[in-house]
Amino acid sequence: MAREATYEELQQRVKELEKQARERNRANEAPEKVHHELERRVQEHSPELVTANERLKREIEQRKRAEEALRESEEKYRMVLEACPDPIVAYDVEGAVIYLNPAFTQVFGWAPEELLGKKIDYVPEENWPETQMMIDKVLAGESFSGVKSRRYTRQRKILDVSISVATYLDRNGIPMGSVHTL
Repeated sequence: MAREATYEELQQRVKELEKQARERNRANEAPEKVHHELERRVQEHSPELVTANERLKREIEQRKRAEEALRESEEKYRMVLEACPDPIVAYDVEGAVIYLNPAFTQVFGWAPEELLGKKIDYVPEENWPETQMMIDKVLAGESFSGVKSRRYTRQRKILDVSISVATYLDRNGIPMGSVHTL
């Protein structure tokens, strides 16, 4: 048979239960207190937050306008290159094709997907001396125009061409490649 608790034991148990209840109340109040403190701080710093938010919105809007202007500029240059009636091919400093316009495809027969990232093997053996001179000038960062030479088409037909080359540079003035008009 279970013994009955003494008055002192019951009093101690009531104190423990009251302590647990107080701790639960504090735990339940804590999120509410944190919320009120955060709300107070937000209101306290509200003018700064509003100013920072407005500045951020302006910066985002400026960035969007700059990105749109860049897209329009890129589109304009691409349209000019695409519309040019002369064959144009651009190379990186390693001599790999990075761009060719539709006129190049029409005259020489290679589609962009056949040449992009690759070197073009279209110089007849007897035209290597002037081609090597052009390569040396390009590597030295020089531009030139009107160099007479010959090039093979995709079907190995030889065409007489007059080559003009402009070297393009990075922001530091270092040659990044060249653009050839044939």
